[in-house]
Amino acid sequence: MQRVCISSGQLCARDAHAAATPRGAQPRRRGVRSHAAAPCTAHATAQCADAHVAADALLRYSTADRSRGRYAGEMSTTPPAELPSEVSVALRSYLRAADRTLPGGIIACAVTGSIALGAYRPGRSDIDLVAVIADEWGHHSDLIRRLHALHLSQLPRLTARAASGKGVSACCNTAFIWESEVSLPVTRIRPIASHTGEIFEAGGAFDVNPVVWKELADGGITVRGRPMADWGLDPEPERLGPWVADNLREYWSPLAAQLRAAPSATRRFQNRFLSGLVSRLPLRLIGYPRQLSAGTVEWCVLGPARMHHTLMTGEIIGKEDAGRQVLTAFPKHAPITEVALAKVRGARIPPVPPRRQLRELAASAMEDIIAEAVRTDPPR
Repeated sequence: MQRVCISSGQLCARDAHAAATPRGAQPRRRGVRSHAAAPCTAHATAQCADAHVAADALLRYSTADRSRGRYAGEMSTTPPAELPSEVSVALRSYLRAADRTLPGGIIACAVTGSIALGAYRPGRSDIDLVAVIADEWGHHSDLIRRLHALHLSQLPRLTARAASGKGVSACCNTAFIWESEVSLPVTRIRPIASHTGEIFEAGGAFDVNPVVWKELADGGITVRGRPMADWGLDPEPERLGPWVADNLREYWSPLAAQLRAAPSATRRFQNRFLSGLVSRLPLRLIGYPRQLSAGTVEWCVLGPARMHHTLMTGEIIGKEDAGRQVLTAFPKHAPITEVALAKVRGARIPPVPPRRQLRELAASAMEDIIAEAVRTDPPR
């Protein structure tokens, strides 16, 4: 089999030399330059060697490993046709980078989040993924380094999107789990790593939880591997309500308290109350300016609203649907909710209420939504 360098798209130097050498001829001694190896000259050293490793691994996978497990499937980089075009482009780029970085490592991958909920907004939404890593990769001491490299591989694409005025969207945010743990109850799964936005976390993944697993089971879209129904997921539906209630008490309620606190108290609050991936992102946004951005209002108001709906109904909805629910159930918070909805829809931010009032109004809405949800928390 002749292989093509994954980096350059040219015939790999080693195979070019083999093709140019007559059958039965004495092979060249190591260290002797071959003038027949002209193709792939720019990548004929380290990158070409990496390409050989990738090609060999993919060949082994396709001939031997593909049928070994219930989650594995074709190593395709062609996403399903029903995905938005910018999502398909992002996923093709991401999965190709994955196959270069850890050949044969990602044996299954599915989309969750706004795409699974039918709430994806081109130019504004991210792409949430759960990727299954082959157990054999547990023996690789550099797995975390490779996953971090995969995370960083998105920078050129995201930078190009931002430079063309498309903003920093269509970023793949991925939780990595082991092949042997896919069918475990979700709260027993030990995540390998995850990345969200610019944050990479080894040994943890917030998205491995009953809410996201329900999203996957109900509407997840497989982009590599067997159909979602064959994954055998256990979202632990009996834990959904308690998990959401704890999330409201332990994350969203302190966040509402921080909105009311003076910005100068942010650092003390961070150290005392919150830590970890999910807390760092919004706190960095809300802690310093007195006037909140519309994006922070969207996060702070619609996040608890989504949790409120899940606790009330057992169903998971997107941000826009959650905002409409707030307009009906909490009409006094309509002005701040309209700000959040305008941000979700990419519409003009309403001039009323004025920005100086957004912090207070967002905190008030959060407190009322959380209070009602927690009051109706089902007994455990």
